Amino acid sequence: MDSAASWHSAYVYYYEKDKSGLLVDAVGPLLDRVAALTEAAFVAPHWRQGPHLRINVQAHAYDWSEVIRPAIEETIGAYLREHPSTARLDERSRLLQHRVLARQEREIGPLAPWYPDNTIRYPPFDFRRHVVGDQKAADLIMDFSVESNELYLDMSRHLREGRDRLDLLMLTMMFTTAHAVGGLRRNVGSFRAHAEGFLAACADTELWRSEFAAKYGKHRDVVVGRLREVIRALDGPHAAPFPFVREWAALVARHAERAGPIAESGLLTTSPAPGADFFRERGNSEYLRLALSNDAYLKRGLGNPVFLRYRVVLNYTYSFLTRMGVAPRERSLLCHLAADAIEDVYNVSAVGFLRKFVAEHPGAPAEPS
Repeated sequence: MDSAASWHSAYVYYYEKDKSGLLVDAVGPLLDRVAALTEAAFVAPHWRQGPHLRINVQAHAYDWSEVIRPAIEETIGAYLREHPSTARLDERSRLLQHRVLARQEREIGPLAPWYPDNTIRYPPFDFRRHVVGDQKAADLIMDFSVESNELYLDMSRHLREGRDRLDLLMLTMMFTTAHAVGGLRRNVGSFRAHAEGFLAACADTELWRSEFAAKYGKHRDVVVGRLREVIRALDGPHAAPFPFVREWAALVARHAERAGPIAESGLLTTSPAPGADFFRERGNSEYLRLALSNDAYLKRGLGNPVFLRYRVVLNYTYSFLTRMGVAPRERSLLCHLAADAIEDVYNVSAVGFLRKFVAEHPGAPAEPS
């Protein structure tokens, strides 16, 4: 008698940076082909031991071994033979970067040697419970990965057809998340904080800040235009839909509600406010100094159920950006662009609000020295 459905994985090693062809022409059709036999599925890129796509499916053991795995060999194998990756990557030169990534992402397991390009292997499914430390939280994250998978494939196809740019499409999803859970004005500070976190960690903070400001100055009309498209699509009941906006808004709103109880219970917590070492090591950011050294401001956020839900789905959104191929530095730039655009459109200032708040709450501890 067959056991209950369980998770299985296929890792497709494909070193080419552009994996849209593999996704659209092979992985999507594969998942359609085996859909009747899978209870859930999602795909995500990964870097450990060589760039690859992880195809994860929940299915009964017999269906996996006798139908799905052979289908992977046939469909994905044919694509690899007909469209092989020809990228030439130096494994040794990336080892330091991968060590940093492993620490940041709490990745366990060997970083080397890399598996050969254009190959498939079938390791056990990686539940990654150790990253979040709680099964309920891990299940919520996996549910989001599954429910966003169709959008992931559709967006990959959309980009491959030249109908948008990756940076603009991901900026659209960031605006949509902020609008759908709490509102853009209310959430501008989260984008500013994340951009400032990157800038403050740079060796030359002001040089990078100038670079980010110049990017916004050059592309302001496009970025603000995209923000207004999101607002129209979500606020105007009769407005023409903008690609993926309403679908993404519904997805994050639904998952914000699901995350509410676990976020409010404290199972998803933030780290304590940083002390003097943070400010010495991370450089100079007025926004972060004001926000992270003021107990009243921290309690205001951590005691707000709407913010706690928003924080969860914003992290989901950032993970989705990574899934789509946005690097951490590029994500930080998008956060800066998003914050600038929201401030322009709504005539607000995230740091101005903080200055006023801190001045009105002088009982908070002084900035670390």
